Amino acid sequence: MSYVDKVKSSDEAEIIAGGNGDKSTGYFIEPTLVVTRNPHFVTMEEEIFGPFMTIYVYEDEKFEETLKLCDETSPMD
Repeated sequence: MSYVDKVKSSDEAEIIAGGNGDKSTGYFIEPTLVVTRNPHFVTMEEEIFGPFMTIYVYEDEKFEETLKLCDETSPMD
């Protein structure tokens, strides 16, 4: 739910589906879909386990730049 909270408090991303959780019997988060305008938003760069997906829409003419961005987005350990 901390990722949901980060999205809700950000002006760079928004939840377009889901985003609710329930701790009454364990931990449950409904399938959540987020769209962001920042390709470096935290939910784009960190691995999140669960039904949580973030979308970044790129411009068609920036396809090559976007491929490079995808290659360099995840932190290397």
